[in-house]
Amino acid sequence: MNIKSVLLASMVLFACLALQAQMPGFGGSKKGSLGLGYGLPYGGLGASADYRLLDNLGITAGFGAFAYSTSDEAYGYSPGYAIGVKYFHGKPDKNWHPQLLLLYGLNGIIYVDREPEEDIRESFGGFTLGVGSQYMFGKSKKHGFDASLLYVLTSGRFKRQEELEDQGYSFGKVSRFTVSLGYRYAFTLKY
Repeated sequence: MNIKSVLLASMVLFACLALQAQMPGFGGSKKGSLGLGYGLPYGGLGASADYRLLDNLGITAGFGAFAYSTSDEAYGYSPGYAIGVKYFHGKPDKNWHPQLLLLYGLNGIIYVDREPEEDIRESFGGFTLGVGSQYMFGKSKKHGFDASLLYVLTSGRFKRQEELEDQGYSFGKVSRFTVSLGYRYAFTLKY
């Protein structure tokens, strides 16, 4: 079994457990949040939405755009997305929540400016694991910030970069680690 299968099975298991928790008698959460920020959970520079299926477990989706450039100032944008699960540690009424994230979405871009030939512009999806923190403030705890350190577990970007380097193209060092930072607005659903 490869890592993609294990991670996908984990996400499905989390979703099934969360759906079971929504059944009568399980008392699921009705909390959600919307956010604006930068990083993989936001699909690049974009927006995200979280919905807590349980007090400590939520689903998340983000959509945005990633910018890319080369050293000679050519640049462009690629649409980005991320879906996944978040585990929030601690009681939901606290201001600060450490969190674990498991995301699937766009997590790698390759751009090669080739004159006079057509440029290489490729985007890659895969799984990303993260650890972070969410801090909500004010009396109602409706406003806050989140920050995460993320590690790209799977992405076709790294193999493709090796292939292009074997063809003579050069790239700077690319890390599997990245960060995200965003603003959150929390709400409670009235259903």
